[in-house]
Amino acid sequence: MEQLVVYYKTKILNIDFDYVNKYAGCSEYNLRGKNGFFIFLNNMNKWEHVYGDLVDGLREAIIDALILRFTKPTKMFYFKGKRMVIDIGWTNGGGSWHIYANRFFIGTIAYPRTGTDFRFLIHNEAEWLTDEMKEEFISMLKRKEIKWPDDDLPNIPLS
Repeated sequence: MEQLVVYYKTKILNIDFDYVNKYAGCSEYNLRGKNGFFIFLNNMNKWEHVYGDLVDGLREAIIDALILRFTKPTKMFYFKGKRMVIDIGWTNGGGSWHIYANRFFIGTIAYPRTGTDFRFLIHNEAEWLTDEMKEEFISMLKRKEIKWPDDDLPNIPLS
């Protein structure tokens, strides 16, 4: 039995859980708390609570903890009350990183071999994708917090 660390209100909860691999693309997480048994599913990176009575805030805090531990998104935050799970990953053969928000394609970030500037090509505008957020993503790329392809590591300035 493993432990899941959940931050809920002003408390830090350590909840016992078991992982069950249901089938390709679907995983089940059985949590045992002092007030009962709870089941959460990750079906193709869509998380849901499927069994057990939980208050809304605790349910969302557990889903947040599961996402951060098992899907390891680039960034996760709330925007206008909605959880935003941002994934940025290198596209093999594409020469750019793809940006996804809640599994929805937003656009790409490119780093030309001959240039020195990252370029954003946004296909689907998102209100949360501000200039500050773009700068944060570029900073994460420069610090290699977002994975680079192994055969394409340019010598970029960290400023």
